[in-house]
Amino acid sequence: MYFPELFDQDEADGRVRLIEEHPSEGQEAGAREAVLRCPTGAITVPESSGRAGTAGLDSGQQ
Repeated sequence: MYFPELFDQDEADGRVRLIEEHPSEGQEAGAREAVLRCPTGAITVPESSGRAGTAGLDSGQQ
């Protein structure tokens, strides 16, 4: 699992769980890298008027 500070993977069903919806400024680059590495494209970083970390992450799961 890439970037375990923000994401975890459920051992029972294999689904990725979002741990930290609003990453810190220091975690922003890792969050964007996780978006690029996600094989299903299920992770997004919404853009906002502020920095991306302020907008939060979306794991694509509800």
